[in-house]
Amino acid sequence: MVGIWGRGFEPPADVLRELEELYERALTPWENLRTVQPPDRFTLVYCGDPAGFVDDLPEIYSRWPYGTFPREVQREARLRFRELVTTSRFSVDDHPNKHELLGLNPIAPPLQFAHVASLAATVCIVEALEKYLGVLEEWARVVRGAAPGLPYTWVLRSDPGRVERVLSEHLSDSREASDALRLQTLEIRAKTDQAGGWLALADMDDAHQSEIESATTRAAAKAATETMQEVKKSKSEQARDAASKPRAGVTAQDWVQYLAQHPQKRGSMDATMQEFADLKGVSLSTVQRRHREAKKGNLLS
Repeated sequence: MVGIWGRGFEPPADVLRELEELYERALTPWENLRTVQPPDRFTLVYCGDPAGFVDDLPEIYSRWPYGTFPREVQREARLRFRELVTTSRFSVDDHPNKHELLGLNPIAPPLQFAHVASLAATVCIVEALEKYLGVLEEWARVVRGAAPGLPYTWVLRSDPGRVERVLSEHLSDSREASDALRLQTLEIRAKTDQAGGWLALADMDDAHQSEIESATTRAAAKAATETMQEVKKSKSEQARDAASKPRAGVTAQDWVQYLAQHPQKRGSMDATMQEFADLKGVSLSTVQRRHREAKKGNLLS
């Protein structure tokens, strides 16, 4: 399906490869806290099946994330990661800044700044993958609609050309779908760039931190900022397009006709008006105006 993304969008293989490399970099600072090293034959890739591990891999290596760490380290990592995801006091999407990140929660030994920055990068990586997964789920829905009764994974393996044709037609026929894909692609790119910015900050020499921050992260921050601006611009364009579309309205005659079809509802006029407003997708005040118009025009018996 690279052809789908290639029409002005970034190929998924490049996205996943870069995110994988960033994640491996984010894990590097944690190695000095490991209490047990993995065996030489240990591999990260096992396709979700424990049988995919080497036969003599000890049970201990199924623990977070793929080895053994002190309990306090695991606890700090989980709490800080959750805080970075949920807090409204700080956003990993902002310009990477050591002072602001440390201001969120002071470092508790044995963690160092590189560990906290790597967690900020990991949050960006996770959010990028979630957005990428959302694209794939939408594509699966479109393909299932074009090939009812056939499992999406089977169609993808057996006839990838058909999948690409279905998605190409879907994007060609729907400007909304094409705009949504472009927006999602920009957001994935922005999250990826931001993760790289946090890791670049983590790699800096603490002795010259304040000086290096403004110089070394400028390129990554600029790229992320420009991408986010493009995301905002795309969202604004979509909002303008939606606002420019004519909205369905209702007339006094529509209201009178509804009352004629539902005479039993006249006893509770407020409830009936609200039901009619919900049905037509208009506000209650609009229905009230149409009611006054109907009364003024002697349309109500």
